[in-house]
Amino acid sequence: MSEPSEVNDARRLQLISAAQRQWVDALTDLGGRNTLLYYKDRRAGTLDLASADPDVLERFEKTGRARLTKLFTDADERADAIRRMQTIYRKSRELTEERGIRAGYLATGLARWDELFLEPAAPVLLRGLTITPTRARYDDFDLTLEDDVEVNPVLLHKLASVFGAVVDKPAPDLIAGQLAKAAANAEVPGFTIEKRKVIGTFTYAKLPMVRDLEAAGDLLADSDLVAAIAGDPVAQQLVSAAPDADEPPRTDDPEDDYSVLDADSSQRSAIETVLAGRSLVIHGPPGTGKSQTIANLIAAMVARGRKVLFVAEKRAAIDAVLSRLVGVGLGELVLDIHEGTRDRQRIAAGLGATLDLAEHATAPDTTALHRRLTDRQQRLRRHAAALHRVHEPW
Repeated sequence: MSEPSEVNDARRLQLISAAQRQWVDALTDLGGRNTLLYYKDRRAGTLDLASADPDVLERFEKTGRARLTKLFTDADERADAIRRMQTIYRKSRELTEERGIRAGYLATGLARWDELFLEPAAPVLLRGLTITPTRARYDDFDLTLEDDVEVNPVLLHKLASVFGAVVDKPAPDLIAGQLAKAAANAEVPGFTIEKRKVIGTFTYAKLPMVRDLEAAGDLLADSDLVAAIAGDPVAQQLVSAAPDADEPPRTDDPEDDYSVLDADSSQRSAIETVLAGRSLVIHGPPGTGKSQTIANLIAAMVARGRKVLFVAEKRAAIDAVLSRLVGVGLGELVLDIHEGTRDRQRIAAGLGATLDLAEHATAPDTTALHRRLTDRQQRLRRHAAALHRVHEPW
């Protein structure tokens, strides 16, 4: 007969495994809206380089730099290219600023195969592209290619997961042959690669999360928080945010309070819950002080020697918290890596400046400040008690 602990462990693993599959399925976008699998030529937002000057295009790919108007000799084609690039530039900038996603790419080769109801056209090679307007009128652009060439990871994932066509160690200079061989072995229907070069916006921000989830089975199984999210009642009890009966009462001692912004009772309760090591979810409409609470929480955690990773889908949420920390003189606490490795110089400079500041920082004398805060707290408590007595029913 199985021991209760063994039954619980088996149920926990089963729940986590099921949740892992659901999360992977939810993140994996292999549908027709994914432009990395189903590219379409559009009237704006894509630019086909078939009519570009061959010599200028070759130099562009070798040197990584070109002026858009130099790529097209025909006046009508040049005007059409400018119009298209304006749309690509606006979309690329929007994705970068709002979500930190690099989206502008030069795509080389389009892989096609037979599929019911859909017409696959997946870019094979991707090369990051920076688009810079030369004038405020956006009537010409400087194009700068990254040095690295990447095989489309979504194409590889689609072929492997749907058809079993796996490419071991894909190499950009050999990928056409590697894909053709893998597709032939897996009998992918109608697989071909068109020799085309196009510029457009392509995103695959969620694929790295899919890969992490697929490879993190043991790590997920060891996490009580993940098990609780997956529905395990034992783990849910362990990470519950309900207060413990033996928990000491909250102290208002200024020595323990690192709030840098105003906080009401509900916001303080959320901060204290996290500081106590418990997990929680905070819901609230705009204007209810979520970014203020996060800023207070970051300050409190850092003051206790902890590290905090703050992640947001959109840049605006990061800026809201960062601006609050900057406003109270704590901007140096934050290492802003929203742009990732694409802005290494700025990240390195910011880190260096913060380390230099830390070397020369001295401990502040907070005695007078704490004495003043304690006095204010006592006066507020007396005021609240007096109001309570006045409004007590007879």
